[in-house]
Amino acid sequence: MIFGGHVSIAGGLHNALIKGREEGFDVLQIFVTSPRTFRTTRYTDEEIKVFRSQYAEFNFKRLFFHAIYLINFGSHNQRLRELSRESVVHYLQMGDKLGSIGTIIHLGTDTNRENIISDIKTVLLHTPSSQYFIVESMASQKRLGSNIDELIYINKEEIFKMKKIYLKRKRWGWRRRSRGVLDPAMGEVSGKQAKQWWV
Repeated sequence: MIFGGHVSIAGGLHNALIKGREEGFDVLQIFVTSPRTFRTTRYTDEEIKVFRSQYAEFNFKRLFFHAIYLINFGSHNQRLRELSRESVVHYLQMGDKLGSIGTIIHLGTDTNRENIISDIKTVLLHTPSSQYFIVESMASQKRLGSNIDELIYINKEEIFKMKKIYLKRKRWGWRRRSRGVLDPAMGEVSGKQAKQWWV
């Protein structure tokens, strides 16, 4: 069994690794900036080198980032959308440097799907090939990604042929790919079968 959780980077990136090892985690999820501000954090080459070295030394299996709470590609506020794009691009580029699988993202309010898809396209143009753009489902029906139909809608867009995209359902841990759902216990299945499991 692979066991993991979210750990804090308070006091420095390396502290997340120490806390993860203390918890007995195999997989880590972290923020690389404060989750409550659009302010980016720039890490030195030495900090990145130390983090990657210690990560390997502790034998962690996977690293994921979680985007900040303020991301909203569906906002009518153009400045907010711009800041959201910049923040996600920063996370994905840092993921390439720090060795993460990708960044888990809440897309925002479901008010303008064309804007949301447009913003995802823009982000993907600046996404390193090593990184996954992971869309996490939302409990609120006001947010895009609140049910399987919305996730399938996102997945059908042609943009997902551009880069690696996963759609992740909260708590269950499956991620939807362009040709089905990847579940550790069930393998890859169709969207129709996935909808039956949405309980």
